Amino acid sequence: MKFLRTSKRHQANKKGGMLLLVLVIFGMSLILISSALTITIASRSRYYVDAELSQERLTLVSAAEAVIDAIENQELTDKMLVGAINSSLTIRGANTTSPSASAGATDGTNIAPGLAGASGSTTTCDVTKDESSDDIFLDFHTIIDVTSIDGHSENLRVRLKYTPPPPSPDICTNMVTTGEDGVTNDSPKLFVNDPRSFTVFHGTALVSNSSASSFQNRVVYTGIVKGGQGALYYNDIIFYGPNAGYDIQSGGNGLEIRGEHSFYFLGVDYDGATGRQHVLRHSDGSNATDEGGLNMKAHSAYFYNADITINQYTMGNGYCPYLVADTGSNIKINRNWGGNIIINDGGTVSANGNTVIQKSALVSGSVEEQEYQNLKYTGADYMANNGEIMRAAGRQIPTSDEMEVYKVSGGESIHSGGYGGGTVSKDGGKNYKMSGTYSQGVLEIDLSKGSTTITMTNDTTFTDFYIKVTNETDNTLNIVLNKGVKFIMSDQCGYCYMGRTCGVVSTQHVSEDWTQAETQRKVKAISGTKPAAYILGLGQNFVSAARACVVDAYICLGGRGADASTLELKDNVNFYGRFEAVKVLQGNSDNLNMAYCPGPADGDSSPKPLTTCYKAEDYQFYYN
Repeated sequence: MKFLRTSKRHQANKKGGMLLLVLVIFGMSLILISSALTITIASRSRYYVDAELSQERLTLVSAAEAVIDAIENQELTDKMLVGAINSSLTIRGANTTSPSASAGATDGTNIAPGLAGASGSTTTCDVTKDESSDDIFLDFHTIIDVTSIDGHSENLRVRLKYTPPPPSPDICTNMVTTGEDGVTNDSPKLFVNDPRSFTVFHGTALVSNSSASSFQNRVVYTGIVKGGQGALYYNDIIFYGPNAGYDIQSGGNGLEIRGEHSFYFLGVDYDGATGRQHVLRHSDGSNATDEGGLNMKAHSAYFYNADITINQYTMGNGYCPYLVADTGSNIKINRNWGGNIIINDGGTVSANGNTVIQKSALVSGSVEEQEYQNLKYTGADYMANNGEIMRAAGRQIPTSDEMEVYKVSGGESIHSGGYGGGTVSKDGGKNYKMSGTYSQGVLEIDLSKGSTTITMTNDTTFTDFYIKVTNETDNTLNIVLNKGVKFIMSDQCGYCYMGRTCGVVSTQHVSEDWTQAETQRKVKAISGTKPAAYILGLGQNFVSAARACVVDAYICLGGRGADASTLELKDNVNFYGRFEAVKVLQGNSDNLNMAYCPGPADGDSSPKPLTTCYKAEDYQFYYN
């Protein structure tokens, strides 16, 4: 069967075809495998790049958060931040360490990807200042390029808004400071109910219409005192400086100190004035002698560089049993009343029938020697350079220019009008503006986020409306009155009947049932706490609050001379704090009861935590 035979040539072609097919399949396999490998490598590269990009974003944000936290906690202080302007900071992460006993702190590799600072893996922060403001920009840059494929960095710009805290007011070093040279003040009906701190009167002080006034603390007069119809003093009265004295023609029954306290007539150089102190004056300020009917009653009196001539009562007839004439003083008693013991220690004494004892003749342990020691020691303490009396008397009402430091610009407006008893809540750490009439409501300022300032840009009236401070901690609220602005707190609801109130509440109060009649309610602050609010006038201001209003604040109304401001706290207003103003108006009735309130700086000797003036305000990612 010839046709069944296969030629050798045909068999060879068949083997060649199979070989060719195998080669084609192998080639195709190589192509497919190469393609698969290429795709895998490319996918892996994309994965690595994506992972790098994701790690860049994570690292960038984490680094920014860490730096912002460090600024807020002042681990990176404002001073350090400002010092880094126009420079670049490299941010590094922690290092791992070997578990071996000999391992060092720098062993191992960086465990915070992107923070190593090595080539191809780094995070930096550029610090620059905004040219148009005091804001600071932080530009964070992170690049992770292990694959050498992605050469671009991830970037974040953070704007740090510069918002300095309001300055801590340096005010109210005395419980009360009022008046200035050349100004006559009719002092309010003050009940200062604690011996701590001082009440200081500058200029001419009228007490003739203040029959109910009562002072538990020491009173300092640097000018002329007029009248005195029953004002009661339960502590020392200090006439400080050559301009201090008593107007013998002003009427009234004189000055009376209850208990074991004394007059101190200190003719020391004061506030640029030098010379002797003449205790008794005519209404025009000229020197005078006692012309009868004027009584100055106390346990004792001390004179230093001061003159007094007594023709009638004054300190005669035992009204002031013990007198000490220290250096430069001149005591002359022209009438033989007797009853005074005058101890002379470098002064000039003419006693006319009264007992005069030279200091060198005092008997050790005698009553006279003990009285002398007490007066001499206290007088020296009162005249000590930079002592408490010098500091108290030296506190003058600030000028308008000096009060400008508390002025701020801008701020969110808080609209006026009726609030229907509702509450408007605002965060601290921001500035606000108010003007107009606000009625029946509460403006609540939460100071947990920082100190803040409310500027009263124009005349402002509260009728049954009040500001309430919460969460004050170490932060404060400054209520700043622009120059010439009036601030009136007025109760219009029948003595705050049915729970309404008016004013500024910035410290804890204890109150009974507000729905009771006014005479049955008791509203008082916790004595010894500090108000968180300051009412600060920039000059030519008028502030008034009356019965049933609550005012918890340190009040400093700046301005002297033509810029002088006026404060009116009358008719038993619920006031807790301290105040100072050139002019203080007499209330129509009742007294201004003043429980002891610490000064703003009292008890603040321990250092406070640092706070930053910069707050992160804007975040913007960008690429290059």
